[in-house]
Amino acid sequence: MNPGIKRPYSKILRKYNIENFEDYVFQYQDFFCNDIVKEPGLTFEYYDLKRCFPNAKFVIIVREPKDNIRSILDRLKIPGNLENLIVNDWPELKKSPAWQINLDSCWLDYCSKSYIDSLAYRWKLSSDTYLKNKNDFILFKYEDFLANKKDSIEKLSYKLSLPVKNDITSYVDKQYQPKGNKINNYKKFYGDNLKYIEEHCIENSKKLGY
Repeated sequence: MNPGIKRPYSKILRKYNIENFEDYVFQYQDFFCNDIVKEPGLTFEYYDLKRCFPNAKFVIIVREPKDNIRSILDRLKIPGNLENLIVNDWPELKKSPAWQINLDSCWLDYCSKSYIDSLAYRWKLSSDTYLKNKNDFILFKYEDFLANKKDSIEKLSYKLSLPVKNDITSYVDKQYQPKGNKINNYKKFYGDNLKYIEEHCIENSKKLGY
């Protein structure tokens, strides 16, 4: 499985019809020819993806929104309670154009009031995509993975008609990214920004069993 496509701004080109999705797929055909294509950003282009690959199986990974957004902020080393976010003030964000786009939802037709507002809106938009197209997706909840990593991955493999070739027991607890900080008080972590998550995500959270 190849790594993700290192061309984050291309999604904006497609949004404004400067580049079409078919040309994008053709340009990166080696990537799209893999048995498994892991690219979270394609969630927002699901309908184009479905049109180009009508026989594909789609997996969506969801996580409780407060935890999901906290995990992203941990990775970027950004607190959750800032009133304003200046890119150049945060080294991890400054060096990553892809994450800069993820913190800007204007190209998704929503001009956010803050970086948390933007991330919460993206969570809602992703979950909307699943909830409107349940029959086309395999739902994989991150919390189920944490509860039983080996079992959840093997069940997913079965649903994807992929054979389980090896025992992954020794790999499931390997830390591939820095471990996030566990939060016991989300109001303290997010401050007034918590309202954006509640505003955007509460309805779909309940539908997904959170």
